Amino acid sequence: MRNIKKKWMRWAWVFIGGITVALLWVWLFNSGSGPTYPLPSDLKMSGTVLPFPKHIAWSGMHTTDGQRFKVAQLKGHWTLVFFGFTNCGYVCPTTLSTLNQFYQVIQKKLPAPLWPQVVMVSVDPERDTSARLSSYVSTFNPAFKGVVGSMHDTHALADQVGIAFSKIHMKGRSGYMVDHSAEILVFDPNGAWRAEWAYPHQTATMVADYQRMMLATGQWHA
Repeated sequence: MRNIKKKWMRWAWVFIGGITVALLWVWLFNSGSGPTYPLPSDLKMSGTVLPFPKHIAWSGMHTTDGQRFKVAQLKGHWTLVFFGFTNCGYVCPTTLSTLNQFYQVIQKKLPAPLWPQVVMVSVDPERDTSARLSSYVSTFNPAFKGVVGSMHDTHALADQVGIAFSKIHMKGRSGYMVDHSAEILVFDPNGAWRAEWAYPHQTATMVADYQRMMLATGQWHA
């Protein structure tokens, strides 16, 4: 009887030890073992800083070369994300043009490790094929990337970051347009959503804000 009790106690301690290790790994995964990139929510800038980092699921999204777009592709560098579509008449081309101007200024003002990745997510996956989206974004800057998914997966992604979009059917005309939010979202090198710029966007304002963020996180010293 005593041996059975000892054996039971030994397995109990093994079980408790296993649970403890598992909880420790979960804590390390959620807290992150790398830099935290602190951004105070009251940072003085034209854009809006989120009160805390928010991690987003990119399920079902793909790059224009057919590869799955994973959170890992946001890590190691800052990323700017814009939701748009290739048939957009005004908002998308002006926003991408502003992003291109912003990108060129940042390349002159900051070291290469701080140059952000720029990603456009299509809100019109029915018409925006990978080839079409790739050609569209590269027209503004060859470094820009396009990401596309099914309508369901795109809505799931957009809902997480407060981006709304819907089809608008044109009276007396075939086809449709897409009404969509036009914020530019800022993701940190841990892949977390940290800030956003509302439309309309100004190059000089975005550059100044981005520099303030780099100063706040300690990655750059003016």
